[in-house]
Amino acid sequence: MNPNSWGEDAEIFKPERFVETGSLATKDFGFDWIPFGAGRRGCAGAELGILVVELAVAQLLHCFNWRLPVDMDGQELDMTKQFGFIVHRANELLVVPTPRLTVLY
Repeated sequence: MNPNSWGEDAEIFKPERFVETGSLATKDFGFDWIPFGAGRRGCAGAELGILVVELAVAQLLHCFNWRLPVDMDGQELDMTKQFGFIVHRANELLVVPTPRLTVLY
């Protein structure tokens, strides 16, 4: 969220910022995206980790319909951040999953 690193629009979500560096599923991550480390001592399972997370998110999106609780309007979402060792939301985002697919046993 540092404007020195991301420019004046550091608070705006722009996925195209990561497109110009190429795909994340490569052996050389470089130092611009380093959750798996970089260089000789980079994580050997980085590609597997990325694929597993993508599969889990895809399954959650495919199997459930997601909505806000009945008493909450989309306009009243509080997107403020709480700063600490990591940056996370000050208030939790509550969503209600409802099964989209029928379960066959």
